[in-house]
Amino acid sequence: MSHEITSLTAAELADAYRARTLSPVEVTEAVIARIDALEPDVHAFFTRTNELALDEAAASEKRFAQGVPLGLMDGIPYSIKDLEETAGVRTTGADPARRDEVPDFDTAVAGRLRQSGGALLGKTSVPHIGYKDSPENLLFPDTGNPWNTGRNPGGSSSGAAAAVAAGFGPLAQGSDGAGSIRIPAALCGVVGFKATLGRVPVWPNALPYGSTVHNGPIARSVRDAALMLDVMAGPDPRDPNSLLPVDDTSYLKAVEKVPVSPRIAYSIDFGYGTVSDAVRSTIENVVPAVARELHWRIEQRDPGFGDPGDAQETRWDALMAAAFGERLVAQPDDFEPMFQEIIRAGLKHSALDLMRAEWGRSLVNDALVDFFSEVDYLVSPTMPMGAWPLRTYPTTVDGRDLPGGAVLRRAFLCWPLNLTGNPAITIPCGLDDGMPIGLQVVGRKNDDAGVLRVAAAIERVLQFDIAPAHAAVAVTG
Repeated sequence: MSHEITSLTAAELADAYRARTLSPVEVTEAVIARIDALEPDVHAFFTRTNELALDEAAASEKRFAQGVPLGLMDGIPYSIKDLEETAGVRTTGADPARRDEVPDFDTAVAGRLRQSGGALLGKTSVPHIGYKDSPENLLFPDTGNPWNTGRNPGGSSSGAAAAVAAGFGPLAQGSDGAGSIRIPAALCGVVGFKATLGRVPVWPNALPYGSTVHNGPIARSVRDAALMLDVMAGPDPRDPNSLLPVDDTSYLKAVEKVPVSPRIAYSIDFGYGTVSDAVRSTIENVVPAVARELHWRIEQRDPGFGDPGDAQETRWDALMAAAFGERLVAQPDDFEPMFQEIIRAGLKHSALDLMRAEWGRSLVNDALVDFFSEVDYLVSPTMPMGAWPLRTYPTTVDGRDLPGGAVLRRAFLCWPLNLTGNPAITIPCGLDDGMPIGLQVVGRKNDDAGVLRVAAAIERVLQFDIAPAHAAVAVTG
């Protein structure tokens, strides 16, 4: 029964709470027991909060008994990424200088989640301040991919995606500055959504103007992602990007509607990259088959911009140098060698280099505006390959070089959409060498509900089964 409970989606749990067939305490106890059994193999958490989760579950149970639940996340076990400050709960950012830090405030998104009535299981793993697409860091063991714990779960929301795939709660908060929600969600076979920039507020944010950072849900289904987005989304005056037109429509209700004849374009590699043969064949089979099943119009078409890797690399290096350049000189042992290289590269960039990078960013945005004037949604692979071995950093796939972007070159299908702020979601669509392949759906800015609807329709056709990840943990750990 415990395994059956931990396999349920958040929406299924919410229904069960209202029907009084399950209780929040019963569910939270089952999830904690599963984490106790399998976390030594997965390492999804930096900090666990068992007592807090059980106390919050008990409070939720009382609310249900009184008929006054706070909302659809009430009583649902969830986690928060360890880059988000949480009052009274250790937050390290995988940074040696913060290994024992306990903040006295919540970030904007952490505060909203903690007011939802959910049961906070703990803080999930990240690489050092989330700078790369792998979980390795200087403080804690490497997070493994639940499908095969010797493989990479992706990053930087490494533990968030691994936790959801392993059955460590159906919902996890992630953040995405260059693919960090979609990368691990794709590699772990779950759903990850970055809505339009600002739809979910980011605060604190050192660079609110010109930011590429999104907060968003990682979940077991599109419906669950929409449920969590309903809690997370909405303006916050501390984040100027969040002051968007307010859409009163529930995202959860939006996914129940069937899209009517959307114009779909699909691109295998954005016209300048390369993907594995397995990923290519999967996308080329899945996308047309889904379109036929749903009676959608579809064409193969690239989004219209060239490789923006130089712009992305320059911006990323400069950002890391601004944040950590002085500290690198004083405390070099606080940084991995690869991180040191990025910071040193950033210190060499001029203001002119950075302005050229911003210009390159604007060209990607212009291309997507033109593209979405003629089609409604873009579908592509999320990642060019399935999960690779831990502590390796592939620069090729099936013997072909991956495009620019340095440390982020494996994510070349993700980070251009951070440069522009368009909504993008990944859903699982198949396997490559036994590891999940993600399918990405991209839409116009502010069409978050539409992206969710299209993804939900595709999900219903594909019926991808996450259950093998649950079984695989015990076998490969």
